[in-house]
Amino acid sequence: MNRAKVYCQLSGRESFGLALAEAMALGCAPVVSDAGNLPALVGDTGFVVPPKDVGAAVAAIRKAASSDAGIKAKERARTEFTIARRETALIDKINELVKAR
Repeated sequence: MNRAKVYCQLSGRESFGLALAEAMALGCAPVVSDAGNLPALVGDTGFVVPPKDVGAAVAAIRKAASSDAGIKAKERARTEFTIARRETALIDKINELVKAR
């Protein structure tokens, strides 16, 4: 991924997408399917296509390759998905579950 310009994750179903976040942190322009949490992970830094739409995926990959989306994706990944932020979210969720019990 260090040398890639574009990262595609065209899943039919997906949860968080750790590999996607890693690719974004390395400056890859993301191209993802509109599945699960992928669009939320990408935000406005990449390209989202309908699942199983090969034509849309090809067009998005071409656009991504000639865009500066990787720069924006890198910044998003490094500010939104920090270890400290993930730690806080995990602790909050654990506390929420303990209180509900």
